[in-house]
Order: sequence, then C-alpha cells, then structure tokens
Amino acid sequence: MAVNGIAALGALDLQAVVRDKGFATTKMSIGMGGKKPMAEFGFGAALPDGTGTHTIRRADLYDSLRDEAVRRGVPTEYGKRLVAAAPEAGGVTATFADGSTAHADLLIGADGLRSTVRTIIDPGAPPPRYVPLLNTGATPGGCGSTSSPARCTWCSDAAASTPTSSTPTATCGGSRTRASLGSRHAKN
Repeated sequence: MAVNGIAALGALDLQAVVRDKGFATTKMSIGMGGKKPMAEFGFGAALPDGTGTHTIRRADLYDSLRDEAVRRGVPTEYGKRLVAAAPEAGGVTATFADGSTAHADLLIGADGLRSTVRTIIDPGAPPPRYVPLLNTGATPGGCGSTSSPARCTWCSDAAASTPTSSTPTATCGGSRTRASLGSRHAKN
C-alpha cells in the first residue's frame, strides 16, 4: 500500500487498524538471482510521521477494514450494483440497479479495475489497458534471496531453488510472490 493509501486511511482514523497486518517496504530490487541487483529503487517519500509504503495481503486489508466498519456500526449491504451517484448538500446520493438509494458524506470507489465509481465521477477517464504485469500474490517461501522485511527482491524462477518456469517471483519480507504475466487485454 502506497503512502497515499495509508494517508487516506489516516484521514479516516484507520491507519492503526492495518499497521500490524503487514510490514514496511522501503525498496524494490530486481535481478536474476545473483548477488548484485539489476535495479533497485525506493518507493518514494514517507508521510510526516515516517510511515512509508506498507506490504499487506489484500485479504488482511479487507478483513481489517470490514471488521472495523462492523465495530463502528457502519451498515454494509452486499449484492448491490451502483448505477449512478450525485453530489448533494452534505454529501452524495448513490443509486443502485434495484432502484434503492443511499445518502452518505463520502463515496469511496474501491470497486476495482473496471470501476463504476470512476466512470460515474469522470466519464472521460481512460479505460483500463493491458500491461504485462497483471497481479501478484504472496505464499510462504523464498526465491534464493535473503531479502529483508523492508525490501522486495524480484528474481527469475531460473535463479530460484526449484526452477519450474520463467515466471518472475519476488521475496518480500520472507514471503514469496509470483507475478501473473498475462496475454489478456482489458476489455472496456
């Protein structure tokens, strides 16, 4: 999670809810499994309190935020499909496909790559586009690296202890991450 996402959580007094669910990640190294990385870069400036980029599993982030919403008494409805949103005095009114509406102070667009919220807010926004790296996920293990918790180290499986394909992997704070390289193109 980049510092802008962490700052957004802080504005909602949610930063502490997820802080212990992952670990700080200050650098990324890219290499072929050798001792010297081909490239290494930082993730940008930290927040004024020193908080920087944070690696957290998506499921842990979701669970933490959902549990906190329940604790705070925030109602959650599932199975609704947003079709419109309009700013009004004191907030925004969302309209759903079933004809129901909801009024709130804030509409958060956390609805993914093909975001309905983004399209409603900015109909002229560029559509999703294909990029070679589509997704990553973490599993226990490593890829022949002694990466510190503050660094993600990408390497080729050819350099890993059990080469099975040419799929890049990463060690991030002791977790092995496999990149999903795709040939699919995003559809509008």
